Amino acid sequence: MSPKKLALSLFLPLVLVAGACSDGEDSADDVPTDEETTTEDSAPDEGDGAASEDSGTEAAEAETVAMSPGNAMGTPPTGDTAELNIAEIAAGTADVSTLTRLVIKGGLLPTVRDGGPFTVFAPTNEAFAEIPHDVLRDLSANQPELADVLTLHVLAGEYTAEDLASLDGSTVDTVQGGKLAVSVEGDVITVGGATVIAPDVFASNGVVHLVDTVITQPNG
Repeated sequence: MSPKKLALSLFLPLVLVAGACSDGEDSADDVPTDEETTTEDSAPDEGDGAASEDSGTEAAEAETVAMSPGNAMGTPPTGDTAELNIAEIAAGTADVSTLTRLVIKGGLLPTVRDGGPFTVFAPTNEAFAEIPHDVLRDLSANQPELADVLTLHVLAGEYTAEDLASLDGSTVDTVQGGKLAVSVEGDVITVGGATVIAPDVFASNGVVHLVDTVITQPNG
């Protein structure tokens, strides 16, 4: 599968998208995994059958809205994301749901929604799964440290895969202030030690590249 098709195949609508692009940055102190979230959400409320039925109806309606053609929070049927901002793209991409929750916890939602242009290296859920749960939990609870790590994945300006390929052997400056080394081997682009696995997801305020690793330290 080509990188572009991989990128488009990852744009699956999430029920959480409505909350992800509101201003409700305050959420649970912990950042549960998708499996934990599914388990909690599916547990029946034996004490209030009517409430459970209403909740199920609301969830179904939310999913229907997210999947509506052209809905601003889902993926348009054409796969064209250029009219969506970076926050909307992240919220509508199932494979970066952990990143979406952390962006909200880090207080960065307004920035990636309204600011830019930015280039975002978005670690997948699998990338975050490589971090021990207790380390990720502690990071989530420390907003300044969390924001520091997240902004290490953001560049000011728009860098396409072609732009990054031309920077082989050099470095790029992150919004966090640190530098990341760029290396290219064939068609494989690595930035800060993270390999770009789905490049050039264009947004109205920049571009997103999905990566396979969480960048924790500058290396440029």
